[in-house]
Amino acid sequence: MPTFTFGVWLAGLIALVLALAALGGPVRRGAPGTWLASWVLATIMFLNGFGHLGGSLFFQRWLPGSTSAPLLLAASLWLGLRTWERAQVRFARSALNT
Repeated sequence: MPTFTFGVWLAGLIALVLALAALGGPVRRGAPGTWLASWVLATIMFLNGFGHLGGSLFFQRWLPGSTSAPLLLAASLWLGLRTWERAQVRFARSALNT
C-alpha cells in the first residue's frame, strides 16, 4: 500500500470530495456515463471497506480504517442498489420509447 504524508493525503481527499460534489448535478440528471462512474465508485468503496475488515482479521488486530469500514460497506451497497434501480428505470423508459 502506498504511504502518504498527512498533507498529501488531506489534499487528495479534499480534491476527491470536491470532484464528487461537482458531479452531483449531472448524476441526478442521469448524464451519460454517470451510471458507470457510480458502479466504479461503489465497487472501490466496497473493496476498500472489505479490505480494512479483512486485513484486521488476517493480522488479528484492529487496523486503521476498520472502525468506519462497516459504514463504507453500507454506503457502497446503497450506491450500488440505487444505481441498479435507476438503470432499471432507464431501461424500462427506453423500451417504452421504441
